[in-house]
Order: sequence, then C-alpha cells, then structure tokens
Amino acid sequence: MEALILRARRTGDPVVPVRVDARLGAPPPRGPASDHADRAFRTIRAFERIFSETCPASVLKFVQRAGDATQGALAAAGLDVKIAITWPVAPTWTGARGAEPIVHAPKFVFDVVLRGETAADVASFHLTMPPPDAPPTSVRTRSLFVVASGQTGDGGLDDSVYPLLSARAFDRLYDEIYGLFFRGDPRVPLREEEGGAEP
Repeated sequence: MEALILRARRTGDPVVPVRVDARLGAPPPRGPASDHADRAFRTIRAFERIFSETCPASVLKFVQRAGDATQGALAAAGLDVKIAITWPVAPTWTGARGAEPIVHAPKFVFDVVLRGETAADVASFHLTMPPPDAPPTSVRTRSLFVVASGQTGDGGLDDSVYPLLSARAFDRLYDEIYGLFFRGDPRVPLREEEGGAEP
C-alpha cells in the first residue's frame, strides 16, 4: 500500500490498473454462460469502496483494464488477475430423491500478481476453488453478491446453483486480494443493492 501511494505521489498517476484475463473452458450441455465478467467488476468496485475509506480517489484508485498477455503489460505496475474456469466431463451432483445427475459444477482457478515498479516488489498467490462437497444453497454471510436460493421447492437443484458457485469463488478471491493490501479480517462493503457499508 505504501509503495503504491509513494508511486502515485512521484508520478502523479493515482491509478492502480487491474488487468483481468479470463480463460474459459467449454461448458457442458445446458451449462450457463459464464458470469465472471460481472463478478470481477463487482469485486473491483468493492475494493474501490474500501480504498475510498482509506484514502481519497485523488491519491489512489482502482481502474479495470483489459487483460493483456504481452510481457510488457505483465511487467507493469498494477494488479493482474488471471481466471481459468473449467468444467468436468461428468455431472457433479444429483437432483432430488436420487434423480439423474443434473449439475456440472465448474472449477475456478485464480492466479493473482500485485506488482510495484521494481522486479523485487511483487506479491502473488494461486487460488484453486473446486466445487464443494454439496451444492451451495446461499451465499456466505457478508458476501459481495446477491443470489437467490439454489434449491427448488421440492428439494431439487435450480439454475441458481451456478451463480452461487461463482459467488463463492469470487468472495474467496476478494479475501485473498484484500490480504495483499491490508492486515486483519477482510472488510466487506455491504452489497450495492442494499446500500450503505458494513462496519
């Protein structure tokens, strides 16, 4: 954090570019379109809100940029987030009362690198989010996202299980990125639909 602020003061550029590069595997039949772009956008917005409480936007702010695989872009200061989403060949979970398996649950893999201006000024992590043992039915407490229940009235699984899985993965990604900048438990802004901010 201190290095980023010092760089902004020296260069006059307060922007921390966030470069998102997604690699998507082919979804199975009936598989949904990936919602990773919206998840990434909301994650970055959450950091903007947290940082706005730490320092004004004129000092430091996050701006999303297009992912760029060139060496020059990857060597530049900023935050690089690589997302890989793959789908299993076989279905992951069964429906109600032993019905035929109906859900192929994707695996999310994140590679994140935070770079300063020097080659030695680098922090990174690799995060793999395989499907949980059972399908999620709600987002976690203090999630960044709003998603309906993942179950139908008769106990079966509905299509919201897919956004629940991506919300689960991106909430965890938020926690890990938060740890690159701050100490302590992650502070999560209240979801935009509900307004305000959590204490």
